[in-house]
Amino acid sequence: MLPELSMLGTVLFFAFDGIGPYRIDMPLLMLTLLADGATLLAFSSLIDVASRLKKPMKWWLALPLGAGILALNKEVLDALGLVWSQGFVVFIPFAWTLFDRIRQLWTLPLASPMEKIRRRTMTFDRLYVGLCFMAAWIVCVLAGVLTGFAAIEDFTGSRALIVMGTGFYAIAAFNAWRVYQAAFSRRPRSLLPYFDGGQVTSLDPL
Repeated sequence: MLPELSMLGTVLFFAFDGIGPYRIDMPLLMLTLLADGATLLAFSSLIDVASRLKKPMKWWLALPLGAGILALNKEVLDALGLVWSQGFVVFIPFAWTLFDRIRQLWTLPLASPMEKIRRRTMTFDRLYVGLCFMAAWIVCVLAGVLTGFAAIEDFTGSRALIVMGTGFYAIAAFNAWRVYQAAFSRRPRSLLPYFDGGQVTSLDPL
């Protein structure tokens, strides 16, 4: 749960306008959330591959693969540079979540079947929840603009970003706790089974 909780703490850090001397620009929060969202599909594919392997990738193959994923998601590299400029309080949680996903190429192939299912569930559910949040955001924007109830700026401001970020990472942290409970071991399933269709429990080799 620590990577997810660290990101949740970072969003709340933004919500309270920093602590003491730390003050962060709100556009940075938007870029960070967008960058993390941009990696959802890529890292879902990475975990899908890693959980189906029978042995770990060689380091000389895994490192270029991880670097390639980052290179294909330029927003992540831009966000890393910006959060670095804001200091370790902001940089460490974001970088930690990226590293935690990439290292699965080494650790996941040797994990037990249940641990693979747990990791698949957490990763795929992040994607499903992210898509649901995006769809809900689009619906709210269209409804607000078309009815004249709100302007698009109301849905891209700091308050909207903090609400979305807090909700997303709170759900991700809860899911990380859920998959390590006895009930999940007895009946592993996605947080959103209608979206998943049984993918989280599929461990057929490549």
